Amino acid sequence: MGTLGKHWTLNPDTRAKMSAAQRGNKKALGKRWKWSEAARRRISIARIGHPSPMKGRTLGPAARARMSKARKILYGNDPTKHPRWIADRTLLKTDRQHMYDSQYKNWMRRVKTRDGWKCRIADKNCEGKVVAHHILPWSSFPELRYQLTNGITLCQHHHPVSRMGEVLLSPFFQEVAVDANYFGL
Repeated sequence: MGTLGKHWTLNPDTRAKMSAAQRGNKKALGKRWKWSEAARRRISIARIGHPSPMKGRTLGPAARARMSKARKILYGNDPTKHPRWIADRTLLKTDRQHMYDSQYKNWMRRVKTRDGWKCRIADKNCEGKVVAHHILPWSSFPELRYQLTNGITLCQHHHPVSRMGEVLLSPFFQEVAVDANYFGL
């Protein structure tokens, strides 16, 4: 069976590192390379709008069994040892009740009406239905939840898909909100 693609050889230093890695000799590997914060941010931004590579796939029974075993080794059968455990169960989100709150619906309608039921970014990429978006997050700023100035109308294409996207785009949305023409003044 022949090799595919271009045939190449590795330099001796690289071969030694690969050999050490296969043997599990961590000292021979030297300092492990890590992603910089800037590189992680660029990768995260590049993934915005793209589904997860695992979307639609399921894990086999062997993989699920290994994950279950690992979880039991780390946390045992006591769920309170899990790092995401919430002791005060009243703080646990059980539903999206705020989505059906009349005050929230009124806020959404007022934001969309103010913006003419159109995306405020409005470029050639606009697509999908329009949604009212909180400029400063709902969970972090409860006092601004129903403030008209904390809302902006966006299409689904321009709406941030992740928390990281919201954090990165928040200053831009704030600039749009401060613009005097934005409020029709």
